[in-house]
Order: sequence, then structure tokens, then C-alpha cells
Amino acid sequence: MTMLFHGSNMEIQHPIVQRNAIASDFGVGFYLTSNEVQAGIWAKEVTEKKGWGIPTVNVFSFDDEKISTLNCRFFQHADEEWLNFIELNRKRMADTVEHDLVIGPCAKVHKVKLIDEYIQGDYGEEVVLAELGQDALTDQFAFLNQTALQFLIFVESKKVSLQQVSER
Repeated sequence: MTMLFHGSNMEIQHPIVQRNAIASDFGVGFYLTSNEVQAGIWAKEVTEKKGWGIPTVNVFSFDDEKISTLNCRFFQHADEEWLNFIELNRKRMADTVEHDLVIGPCAKVHKVKLIDEYIQGDYGEEVVLAELGQDALTDQFAFLNQTALQFLIFVESKKVSLQQVSER
């Protein structure tokens, strides 16, 4: 079992994929990370953006053995294929319907703008990938449909104070 964390502005015991949501790196889905600190940062961002709620890290267990039953796409590194996949998803041009789960690197918060600037054409792939570096990345798990979500088991939620997040 792997512990995964989802940052939100509220407790989420039963996640769903909201098809009308803004497409993120790996498409519209329910995003988690194995990095609890990163989830706390996401919780703070979501709460500030929505203007309501309490920063909350939702903890789920995921049975690694079930992954073989899912149609998964793995990105081991932040490379050209990964960057192009993100660009297509953010522009809603990727065909993620074929995947249940996408796992790969996630740029840390202070590097997300760099990817946005790449998509806008301000920087080339080589510049962005060199700037990101492997030390600037955490991971993300995008559960893209109910088939994948059924393997997440809610464990607990943790309220995160804004001070806790900023101290990390």
C-alpha cells in the first residue's frame, strides 16, 4: 500500500472526477502526490483561490498491486515527452480518455509559471527542462476516471494551518 495525499479546501472522503474542471498537467482528474508537504501547499493554494474552506490534506491508501489492472501512463522523468503531454493537456488537446491513471513528475509551485511560459512560447523545451532539473520536481498521480478512483481508500484528513504550510 502506498500513502497518497490530496490538498484541498475541505475533507474529501469520496473523490470524483469533475469533467468540467480546468485541465491540469495530466488532464481532468483527481490529483494526489506521495509528498505530504506538497499536498499541504496545494491545500493552501486551493483554499486561497476558492476563497472559502480550510486547507486540508486528505490521506488515501492505494494498493500498488491493483495498478496492473489499470491503463496507466508513467513518466519516469521530466523530459520532452512529459512536457509535450502537459502542454496538450493544458490546452485540452490530449487524448487522456485512454488512460485511467497517469503518474509522473510535478514541477514545484515556484516552477509552474515556467511551464506556463513555455506553453505561451516564451521558452523552448531545452531551457525549461534544464531550469526544472530533477531536484525541482515532486510526483503527481492523476486518477482520471472512476475505474481508477475505486482503488483509493480514504484514511483521514488533516487540517493544515497556513502557518504550517509557509514554514515548510
